[in-house]
This record gives sequence, C-alpha cells and structure tokens, in this order.
Amino acid sequence: GLFVGTFRNLVNLDPGFDPHNVLLARVYLHNANVPEGARTEVYGRMLTRLKAVPGVDSASERWFTPFSGMERNEDITGAGSKASSGEEPLVWFNWITPGYFSTMRTPVLAGRVFTPADTASSTRVVIVNQTMARRFFPNSNPVGKYFRISEGSMPSKEPMEIIGVVKDSKYESLRESAFP
Repeated sequence: GLFVGTFRNLVNLDPGFDPHNVLLARVYLHNANVPEGARTEVYGRMLTRLKAVPGVDSASERWFTPFSGMERNEDITGAGSKASSGEEPLVWFNWITPGYFSTMRTPVLAGRVFTPADTASSTRVVIVNQTMARRFFPNSNPVGKYFRISEGSMPSKEPMEIIGVVKDSKYESLRESAFP
C-alpha cells in the first residue's frame, strides 16, 4: 500500500513539462569516433532528419536530460544576481537548442525563446525559470537584465542577457523543489 501510494503521488507531481508522447534519447558521438570538431554538424544533421520523420511534431537538443542525474551549476555575479534572502548565488544550467520548450511543452511566461539567430557568435542569451526570476530579480521583470557566470574568483568576460522566463520544471528528481 505504501509503495502504491508513493507511486501515485509521484505520477501526479507536475514536472514542469508535459511528458506525454515525448521520446528522450541520449546520443554520445565521442563513442562513435566522430572528431570533436565535427560533432556539432553531425548533431545538427541528426536533428534535421528527426524533424522530418512523419509524426514528429518537434525535436530539439539539450545537454542534460531531465532526471538523468547529470547537472551543471555555477555561481553568478552581476546586476540583480544577489539573492534577496542571502542565499548563495548558485544556479543550474542546461544547454538547449531552439524548439526545446515547445518540444517539452514548457510554458514560456515572459520574453521569448531561443531562435536560430542566437548563435555562438551572437550576444550570449539565456532563459531563466520562475525560481531564478523570483530569487534574483524580486519584484521586477528579469527580461533584458544581465548576469555573468563566476569562473573561480572572477566573473566571465561576457555577460549573458536574459531573454525569457519559463515555468519551473524539475531538474534531477520529481521530489525536489525547483532550482534556479
């Protein structure tokens, strides 16, 4: 009875995205002897081909799959990056391609999503979740504001512009509170 009750509770938790009819796959090109310099192009071709498969509504890439146990977090510095409650300025990151939030059906609450114009050579842009917006930019809209990732004791050279806010989603576990 305890197992069934716990399972029912977990199934009814909101992960922050709609998992129905979503297929997640991990692809490791380093195991396929694809040179590091060619991996971006190969991933791009794979994504283009996936989008063309009949019945596929949307496809995108990300570094860390939800609930995979993999994570990346860093301290941030810059305008508005002081947490109002005195908490550490630690935030979790994930690299995604345009279309990720529509693929996962994660609601965009403010601003915009990534577009193909957001490239490695354009202004560095990020999308934050509700928890980060509330914690680091209380009582204000974070869209258009900037922060930097701390690299050791020094902030990164290039600031990152916040272009959007999305609904909180779970990162490592269904039981967790949302991370910024």
